Amino acid sequence: MSLEIQPEIDKVWFNLGVELLNKTCFDEALEVFERANELKLGNYEVWVNKSWALSNLGRFDEVLAACDQALVFQSNFHGAWCNRGIALRLLGRNLEALEAFEQALKLMPDLHEAWKNRGITLLTLERFEEALTNFDNAVKLKPDDSEAWYFRSIALLNLERYEDALTSTEQSLKLKGDLSAAWQRCGKTDSDFDKIRSNEQFQALIKSL
Repeated sequence: MSLEIQPEIDKVWFNLGVELLNKTCFDEALEVFERANELKLGNYEVWVNKSWALSNLGRFDEVLAACDQALVFQSNFHGAWCNRGIALRLLGRNLEALEAFEQALKLMPDLHEAWKNRGITLLTLERFEEALTNFDNAVKLKPDDSEAWYFRSIALLNLERYEDALTSTEQSLKLKGDLSAAWQRCGKTDSDFDKIRSNEQFQALIKSL
C-alpha cells in the first residue's frame, strides 16, 4: 500500500502568500504569511516575504521588525538585509540603510536591487559620484530597469554631465514609454530636469513619447 505524502501545511500557506504577493494582494498576503508563522515560526522566508507585503502597505517600521526576525533565523540572507535597507531609506535613516545594503552586497554582490537602492540613498546624501557608480552596477546587472536608468540620470545631472544624463533618460523612457519611472517624474515639471529642460534633444525626446 502506498502512502500519499502531504506537503507541510505551513508551506501551503507560504506558497499561497507568495502567489498573493505576486498578484499585488498585499493585505491578503500579509494575513496568509501571519498564518504560516503561527504554524511554523522559524521560516525566515516567510518573514522576508511578509516584509515585502508590509513595505507595499507603507508600514516600514513593521518591515524592519520582520526583517530583523528573518535575520534571527538566517543571519546571512541577502534579501532580508536588502529589504531592511529599503525600509530604513524610506524612513530617512540613510546611514543605517547604507550599512544594510553593504551587508546585502557582501552576501550577494550581483544583487541589483541593493545596488539601485544604495544609489538612491547616496543621491539623498548628495554623494553623486558614488551614487553613479552604484547605478552603473545596477543597470549592468539589469539593463531593463527603467527606474535605475532614471536615477542614474539624476546623478549625472548633479555632476553636470548633461549629455550623458540625456542618454540615460532616453534609455529609461525607451524601456517603458510614457509609463516609465522617468516619465512619471520628469515630464514637464520635475525640478531635477530643470538644467536640461530647454535642451532641444530633451524636448525632442519628450515630444516623441
